[in-house]
Amino acid sequence: MAYDKDQGISISEISRRPGISRTTVRIYLKSGKMPQYHRDPAGSMIEPFLPLVREMVNQHNLSVIRILEEIRKQGYDGGHTILKEYCSAIRKDRRIPAVYRYETDPGKQLQVNFGVLGFSTRDMMEPILTSAIPN
Repeated sequence: MAYDKDQGISISEISRRPGISRTTVRIYLKSGKMPQYHRDPAGSMIEPFLPLVREMVNQHNLSVIRILEEIRKQGYDGGHTILKEYCSAIRKDRRIPAVYRYETDPGKQLQVNFGVLGFSTRDMMEPILTSAIPN
């Protein structure tokens, strides 16, 4: 950024527009470029526990609350929201079938439901769940 008095704008006017000091304007003009703000990203509280969390999700398929209980024993002081987001990202990568189908050749196996569930009360006070084989 080159500054020339012939441009008609004083250092005071330049400093007034963004609300910075004249000294700061002089430093920027002397350097020839606008300053770039850079901040290193802060580490997450959960980072040291990620391998343990990954193992608990992949091998044991534990819930977030159960994982939170376990890593709190190891010294984790953070909340469950960041843990929930991380676990959902892990689980999204792997798909578990909702039903495992067990199929055999025709005539090899038979599956039947024999029971009928009912509901009755004893002495009109205590409910009882009953099961019977139909005639």
